[in-house]
Amino acid sequence: MDKTNEKEDIIYVDVADRVQAENQSATSASTVTAQLKGTMPTVKKDIKDTTIAANVPQEDDSTQQKGFLARTMDSLRERVFRRAQRNNLPSQVVFPSYANIRKVFILFESDVLERNSQIKQLVRELQSDGKTVTAWGFVDKKQVNSAILRDYRILGRQDVNLMGKPKDYELQDLRSEHFDLLISLNMNNIMPLRYLSLFADADFRVGMVTNEPYENNFMVAVPDDQKNLVYLFDQLMLYLRKINAASTYQTMQAQPANKI
Repeated sequence: MDKTNEKEDIIYVDVADRVQAENQSATSASTVTAQLKGTMPTVKKDIKDTTIAANVPQEDDSTQQKGFLARTMDSLRERVFRRAQRNNLPSQVVFPSYANIRKVFILFESDVLERNSQIKQLVRELQSDGKTVTAWGFVDKKQVNSAILRDYRILGRQDVNLMGKPKDYELQDLRSEHFDLLISLNMNNIMPLRYLSLFADADFRVGMVTNEPYENNFMVAVPDDQKNLVYLFDQLMLYLRKINAASTYQTMQAQPANKI
């Protein structure tokens, strides 16, 4: 009997030890699992952050220097233009009736291939209204392939100086003509086109709304989703044709442009 009890006690103790050992094992496993769960997001985040950081291009010193030089030159060009503008503001502006306009000067940014089919269509539209039209454009490349004509030409980088001002031979040709109306289709603030507008002998200037109140005498706003030269031209013509109510030219002192 004693032996049986002793055997049963041994079995009981053995079972209890196994249960306790299994519980300890389960607890340890849970602890390890919990610890792993707590650390895995950190590990993944670190890996993700490392991946993102590796994919972000780092600007080298030369790129930063080029950007700084470009901004400096743009600022210098703007200051030089402002000085020229102050010295060339007209003392008066002639506000014409569209019916009385005879000679029109169009400024535009040329496409790279110099085809400019839209500009040529706009020229034909004005010619159908009995206007004599001259159109000058600018393309940001060194060599221009288009022929230089009396009423149509495209300027390139070789035709302007470092400040973006057209060279004297271009300005001399420009000043030999007088225009009743100048239509600026300069939607990207192209410096050579701004100079051409400034030095042109034109009674009245129209264009897109800009931060420069004296560059045009009349301006229309162009929504971002409609920013194209055809829309700008159509809006300008819409208002210009409404000026027919005036049968004669009206003269007024130069002042900031009217905005629509």
